[in-house]
Amino acid sequence: MKQVTQLEIAYPVWAAYDVHHFGPVCRELNRRGANAYFVLQREATWYRGANKRKEKLEHFARMRDLLEAQNLPCVTTGNPAADVALTTQGADRLKRYRNTKLKAPYGTPSVREDGHLKWEQNEGFDGILVHGQLQKQAHQRHVDPARVRIIGIPKYDAFFQHPPAQQAVRQRYQIPDGKPIVTYLPTWGAPNCTIHTFYSALESIAATCTLVIKPHPHTQKNNFKTGEIEKLRRLTPFVMDACGPTEDAVVVADLLITDVKSGTSTESMYLTRGKTPWIGVTPHPKNAFFDVIAAAGPIIRNPADLPAAISQQLQRDDYQQQRRELIEYAYEQNYGRAAEDAADAIIQLAELEIISRGVPLKWNKLKRSARRHTHNFRQKLESRRRAA
Repeated sequence: MKQVTQLEIAYPVWAAYDVHHFGPVCRELNRRGANAYFVLQREATWYRGANKRKEKLEHFARMRDLLEAQNLPCVTTGNPAADVALTTQGADRLKRYRNTKLKAPYGTPSVREDGHLKWEQNEGFDGILVHGQLQKQAHQRHVDPARVRIIGIPKYDAFFQHPPAQQAVRQRYQIPDGKPIVTYLPTWGAPNCTIHTFYSALESIAATCTLVIKPHPHTQKNNFKTGEIEKLRRLTPFVMDACGPTEDAVVVADLLITDVKSGTSTESMYLTRGKTPWIGVTPHPKNAFFDVIAAAGPIIRNPADLPAAISQQLQRDDYQQQRRELIEYAYEQNYGRAAEDAADAIIQLAELEIISRGVPLKWNKLKRSARRHTHNFRQKLESRRRAA
C-alpha cells in the first residue's frame, strides 16, 4: 500500500540529470499527497574561462524549458523549512534548508575512489539514496547502513513500462540501415572525457559505421564547451540533444562506446539488460575501476586499438554474462517501479525519530579540516563503544 504524506520536498536543480532522475519521483510523491517540487535558482549569468574571456551561460533557460516540457512543478526560491531537501551534490548545496537533508544518487560510480563516495561528500546528510548494492557497500565505509536506502534508478521507469521498438526509434531519427550503428556516450571535462584524445579513432569509425553521439549535459550547460558539440557534428549528423534522455541513443545501437568514468557506462548496460556489446574508453588504467565494471567489456586506453575492438565485439561478444552480473550488483532489479521505491525511502527517512534537525546546518559551517578531525574523533568513539 502506498504511503500517504503531506511532506514538503524540495529538490534544487544542478543539471539535466536531476530533472530526468527525480522527475518520476516528484510525480509519485505528489500523487501521494506531498508537495514535491524543483528549485531552479538563477546561477551566474557569465562565466570567465581559462582564456579570461567572459561566456554567457544559458543554463537557467534550458533547465526551465526542460521542466516545463515535462510539466514538473518548479519554483525559483525553495522554502528553507521544507520537510525534506535533496541534492546530488554536497550538503553545502542545502545549507539554507533546516530539516531532513538527503543525498540523491549521482549515477553508479565506476572508479573505486569516486569523489561522491568520499566521506566529506556525504557528511551533513540525514540519509543517502543509492541505485544498488555497489553504491551501498561503498558508502557503508563512512555512513551508518541504516541511513543508506536502495531505490534503483527512477528516470528509466517509463522506458521499462513501455519499451520502444529499436527500428521505430531509428526511423524517428532517420538513422539509415546498412551499416553497424555505434553509439558513443562521452562524459565531460579533463581528464575523463575522450572527445579530443579519441577523435581520430572516431573519424575512422564514422567512415565504416553509422556513428550516433549523445554528449554529456554539461557540454551544453556550459556555453564555453559548445565547441565540443560542433566538433562532434563534424563527425556525424546524428548528434543528439545533450540535455535529452539517454534511452534513444542506447536503443538504436548495435554497439555502445562510453567513457568508463561516466555513469552512462553502467546505465547503458542496464537499459539493454547487458545484451548490447559494450566497449569502454578511458585515459585511466583498468585497475582504477571496480572489478565488475572492468570485466564487462574491453577497456581501451590507446585510440589506435579502438577500431579493431569494435570489429571484434560486433563479430563476437563474450561479455554478456559479466554485464548481467554487473547490473544486478549496481542496480536494484525494480524495472519500472523505482520511483515508488524512491518515494517510500524518502518518506521513511523523513519520518525517522533519530534525525537531528540542527546538526547538518552547523556541520556545513565548519572548515574541512575541522570536519575531518571531528569525523576521525567520532570513528574512535564508535570503535571504543563497540569494543566495550
